[in-house]
Amino acid sequence: MAYDINFPADDSYLSDFPAGDREQNRALKDDQIVNAGRLRGLTVGNENGQIPINNGTENTNLNAALLNGKESSYFATRNHTHTTATQSSNGYMSNADKKKLDGIASGAEVNQNAFANVKVGSTTIQSDAKQDTLELAAGTNISLVGDANNDKVTIGVTGKVASASQADNATNATKATQDGSGNTITTHYLSRNQSTQNDMNACTVEGIYRFSGTLSNAWTGTSWGTLLVLNNQYNGGSGVGGTYLVQMAFPTDGKIYMRQRVNTGAWTGWVALARTSDNVASATKATQDSDGNAINTTYLKRSGGTMGGALNLANGTLNLAGDDCYFGDQNIAGGFCLKGANGATNLTFIDKDNAAQKASLSYTGGDLISSATIRGNIIGTATNANNLVISGGTSAHIKYGGGDVDENTAISQNKVNLLIGSWYSTGFRDLCSTGNPIRVAINHRNGNIKTTGNVTANGAMYSATPGTSDNSTRVATTAFVQSLINSLKGSIGGTIVASNLAQNGYVKFSNGLILQWGSFSGQAQTTGPNQTKEITLPFPISFTSFYKIPFAIPSDCFKTDTGRIGLGFGDPCTTATRTAHYTNNGLYLKISSTNYGSGNRANSANFSYIAIGK
Repeated sequence: MAYDINFPADDSYLSDFPAGDREQNRALKDDQIVNAGRLRGLTVGNENGQIPINNGTENTNLNAALLNGKESSYFATRNHTHTTATQSSNGYMSNADKKKLDGIASGAEVNQNAFANVKVGSTTIQSDAKQDTLELAAGTNISLVGDANNDKVTIGVTGKVASASQADNATNATKATQDGSGNTITTHYLSRNQSTQNDMNACTVEGIYRFSGTLSNAWTGTSWGTLLVLNNQYNGGSGVGGTYLVQMAFPTDGKIYMRQRVNTGAWTGWVALARTSDNVASATKATQDSDGNAINTTYLKRSGGTMGGALNLANGTLNLAGDDCYFGDQNIAGGFCLKGANGATNLTFIDKDNAAQKASLSYTGGDLISSATIRGNIIGTATNANNLVISGGTSAHIKYGGGDVDENTAISQNKVNLLIGSWYSTGFRDLCSTGNPIRVAINHRNGNIKTTGNVTANGAMYSATPGTSDNSTRVATTAFVQSLINSLKGSIGGTIVASNLAQNGYVKFSNGLILQWGSFSGQAQTTGPNQTKEITLPFPISFTSFYKIPFAIPSDCFKTDTGRIGLGFGDPCTTATRTAHYTNNGLYLKISSTNYGSGNRANSANFSYIAIGK
């Protein structure tokens, strides 16, 4: 096949498209129906009318041979020359540029940046000529040294500078040896060592030191802070002088440490100095309070002890304990009162082995809420453990019932897991309804349960079976229903073994009893005077024996014509008799008409029947 320009046609089938489209693509690729060597019908080359290529040959009539539309002859060749420029004629440069250039002196340079003015304080010194000289003059005790080779001026100080109010760094200044009172500075003042000293044994000169990081011969291995070294230069009792060095360390943790050394002896150990906030075990203890009362006998120890007197809390006053709770006597008889200071009032219990385990009773108005399950013996003895007793007019309780048993064993053995005890009854109240009515009640004495709603069970429900003569409103069990059915079987003839429930039908029971029924609607026509017409109605099935029931056709079941019928003539019928009887096979109806002429006479009948037999 080949490329088809008309594919797909407007009326082609959709199922033909995949194969046809694949053939179109193959034709485009393999049959090369497009000439890649031509562009808009033009081929490549160097001639006029071709697509130009760069192959070293000049392309004919190509616009690239022109520059701004001008041919190459318009431009100067690369070896052309110019005449020399003068102040009156142009050459390589214009005559004006030549005249300007001739006015520049030989060796002249481009102008450099320079200060035309020098400002000293509020005075401005201005140069008076193109080349002017600025002179620097030395003041009192000031030296100026010029260096022509290096183009610099050195300013120095040769003595005390009378006009200087402060000299921060005066290398050659005379240092003070005494303070304003004539005291020698080096012996009356502590010097500050500017370097870090981390070996405490190396700090023996009186002064202030800085330590940082890893320490040696110190109270600890690593610390940061300030060390103060003091030397009292004492004189011994024998007149022999010596040194008494004291070191006091002030680390950044806020504590203070000290040690001392006499002459060149060994340093004592480091000791920590007590602060007012420290609890020092070896400090002398107070034995009395500020009123002179003995502490041991007046106050109750936190670690235990016996309180001989009453703990008096002012009536109507709550005392703040810490910052979270108030406690005291709010004039509530027999009551100890708690009140939250920064949150809900609560009593918190903490596990002795795990401080993170807590339980609390909290109160914010309304209900008293426990954060954990409450269990245990609230009122009771060891024999009545885990017992919640509720007292009112009579007692009730909720407790462990003594055994893990099912419902049958619970009653027979008188034990359960959870036991709810009541003097008479237990009720379930509807708190959403007005008056909070009790909707379900259980009588604990006789076991009766009463509800105002329905009882729904997904499983079986069991009850004692009433007798078949019971006509009360109690629930009938399946056993009761089966017993009733069995009793009815004997009274109605057993179970049904055959039946036809049509308009003329029957029912046959297993004991042989047959009930049959039917109806008749039609006419019995006589053809002359004193004529009799008999109608037979067969039963749906035949009886073997028949219980005869007195049967009479009501008079209003028949209608007799009062006019003549057919070709006969004579008086209307004045007398009609109707009789019926049963057999094992059906019902027979006889109608007799008298006292009318020779014409036909019709009597209509409409009635139903029931027959009993076997």
